[in-house]
Amino acid sequence: MAFDAAPSGWFSGLSASATELTIPYASLNELNQTKADPTTGDIREVIYNICESFSDTWVNTASEDRPAKTTITTGTSVTSSGGVDVLTKTYTIRVTLDIDSVSVSGE
Repeated sequence: MAFDAAPSGWFSGLSASATELTIPYASLNELNQTKADPTTGDIREVIYNICESFSDTWVNTASEDRPAKTTITTGTSVTSSGGVDVLTKTYTIRVTLDIDSVSVSGE
């Protein structure tokens, strides 16, 4: 099988209209309405869960079915300070773009 660029394969239940893109909470790991609330939520939770969901799908997709011109790698480390462990995740997303249109290059 080859790479399928349809976003619905990467975010289950995704829908779009002329003005909105909707990704269900169930597609974004631990994100919920409280964490994503436009006024009282935390943008870091939103970004983390989008990256984590994309990374999880990437890892669970056969290498021949992944896009070649968009990749994600994830690094994880644990540090301890004053007896408190802290988990740090680093996401590197590489996207190859057409220079003239600044849009994602075709596979």
